[in-house]
Amino acid sequence: MRRIYLLAISLIISNLAFSQSQYFGQNKPRYKTFGFKVQQSPHFELYHYFKENKIRNRVVMPMMYTKRQTDHVLGHELVHAFQYQLMTAGDTTQTSNIQNLPLFMVEGLAEYMSLGRVDAHTAMWLRDAVASNDVPSIRDLVTKEYKYFPYRWGQAFWAYVTAIYGDDIIRPLFQETAKYGIEIAFTRNLKTTIEKFSVRWKQALIDTNAPFKNTTATLPIGKEIASQRNAGEMNVSPAISPDGRFIAYISSKNVLSFDIFIVESSTGKTLRKIEGSSFGSHVDSYSFLETAGTWSPDSRKFALVLQSKGKNRLSIIDVTSGNKDSFEIPDLDSFTNPAWSPDGGSVVVSGLMNGESDLYLYNFREKTVKNLTNDTFSDIQPSWSPDGQYIYFVS
Repeated sequence: MRRIYLLAISLIISNLAFSQSQYFGQNKPRYKTFGFKVQQSPHFELYHYFKENKIRNRVVMPMMYTKRQTDHVLGHELVHAFQYQLMTAGDTTQTSNIQNLPLFMVEGLAEYMSLGRVDAHTAMWLRDAVASNDVPSIRDLVTKEYKYFPYRWGQAFWAYVTAIYGDDIIRPLFQETAKYGIEIAFTRNLKTTIEKFSVRWKQALIDTNAPFKNTTATLPIGKEIASQRNAGEMNVSPAISPDGRFIAYISSKNVLSFDIFIVESSTGKTLRKIEGSSFGSHVDSYSFLETAGTWSPDSRKFALVLQSKGKNRLSIIDVTSGNKDSFEIPDLDSFTNPAWSPDGGSVVVSGLMNGESDLYLYNFREKTVKNLTNDTFSDIQPSWSPDGQYIYFVS
């Protein structure tokens, strides 16, 4: 990214000191003039009366491609700010207690408070776990966080706990887990052991998600191209060429890096492997989680977004020779979702400028950029009509 736009939210924690009763329960009024100062930022005015300008407990975050993503990340990180405040502002807890908190409780609470109880993403994980007969116990969530993703499983945990005990259980369970450990906190607040709770938790997930098996096809339709058996544990971001002959995807087959594979769609045979290390040490990663790549209309070249030294670059790979060329798109802080035009002369991307995502058209020959949309809405995932006359996108 050419520049990184950061949004800083400063939280002021004020303790209100209540004066003791002077006589018969009546409080004597006190008057004080506060010399407020104003800290100015591009988006906020922060009023404070501290003697110094250093304001602690800030949340610093990047602007995302959609306002929905930004809202989620901001809400998630603000929950962490309040979790930290719970540990530091109380008289019975301190920052060292944080190490007693399992990651699934910390990250899961941030997801629960920012996304809510019902979340399609987490529901997908739960259904898959039930279908695979791999529902973790609470102890599994503590000891096997590398296997059971703390964000999704933690959100499911808090949704289940609050559905039974109400949201008022969050604060005491969270604080006492930090002070005494999770087993004592469960006994004191939930009136049960981790083992007994896990039995009920597992059964509830099974009862809720097992019925979906009856209406869901268990065998995928189509031909298997890449799986854990013949490729990597992660095989993602597939893109089929316009002539239908090739498929490009990114795989973790090489444990040390993510590589690009070009395979024949009819047989699954690997035609070319482009190793991640071949892009050079200046390349940090592919943006394969945000977007897949895009093929040229003649199916000879494949383009994808790279991150290099904090900047987005578009890399174009000749699938026959393996030659690569990469370049920045001028005047864009960052970009994603590239789509090659049917005439081959340009590419449209979702570009981020000043925290707003719009569509931009880059002309390869003229090396010029044209802003196609310019509004307050998040515009992403462009796709060309076959004749090149229209661009469809999500907004």
